[in-house]
Amino acid sequence: MEISDPVASQLISESAAQPGYPLLRYKKNGHWQDLLSDDVNEHLQGLTGLPVSAKDFRTWTGTRLAMQLACEAAEHTEAHPSRKFDSTLVKLVAGELGNTPAICKKYYIHPAVLSALTTNYNRDGSAPEFTAPVDWLGTSLTSSENAVLALL
Repeated sequence: MEISDPVASQLISESAAQPGYPLLRYKKNGHWQDLLSDDVNEHLQGLTGLPVSAKDFRTWTGTRLAMQLACEAAEHTEAHPSRKFDSTLVKLVAGELGNTPAICKKYYIHPAVLSALTTNYNRDGSAPEFTAPVDWLGTSLTSSENAVLALL
């Protein structure tokens, strides 16, 4: 399901982060059932066998997008020198996620990655290289995902 309304997206994201908060409702045998954020997290833990939550996946997505969009942010700051790299990058990621920049920076981009990108970006429009080879559970990861794992 895709939610294009930024306000609705934000409300759903915030409610999903609250333990025990009804995220969605559905009918089963003629009765309404609540789908709680705890239910989603329990299901994710059952699938992965790890102590993860939906927030971990949201943070991973925001962090991966930060790495992926770093070159674009560097190009923007080169074209507009008065703009700061970190705020430009956060705005780009927030736009992709449908969140405000403040929420995106606080909850969705790992601070170590944002700090490393901000410290090491190049004003010539290129992003720093974080390219240590990573083989995580034998999966195929994108170059931005590998870079995030190498950095962390």
